[in-house]
Amino acid sequence: MNKVEWHGEMVKEQVTTAVLGRLLVAADLVETEAIRMMEMDPKTGRMYYRPARVGGGLYQASDGGESPAVRTGDLVASMDHTEPEVDVDAIASISIGSDLDYALYLEIGADRSDSKWHLAPRPFLRPSLDSNSKDIRKLFDTLPLG
Repeated sequence: MNKVEWHGEMVKEQVTTAVLGRLLVAADLVETEAIRMMEMDPKTGRMYYRPARVGGGLYQASDGGESPAVRTGDLVASMDHTEPEVDVDAIASISIGSDLDYALYLEIGADRSDSKWHLAPRPFLRPSLDSNSKDIRKLFDTLPLG
């Protein structure tokens, strides 16, 4: 008589490990592209002087809709991602971005209704995710399923 063995926990562990590893690769793709966009994409905003602490000199700011220009390098240096995790519902996640307060305002823009202050969005995370979406999908198309 043939015997069927169930290895559900082992398969679950293998799939979870594979998913978490692919999330790290996806995060690296998005983070690398966001930094590339900030450092390399052309900017069309106004010209400003850099602070002396980062060498001074002129730089061209970004305009609304462009990725942020590199002024001090703080935003680029702060780009990071969390460790991937799986919650109790078996949903895997990872966070990518910056812990700098102004990073969110650059990504989505900001308006202050009590003043004339306005910042048009200068997205860098969403476009980098969009430009890598096909490669990220391919990563997950090859998951081991047992």
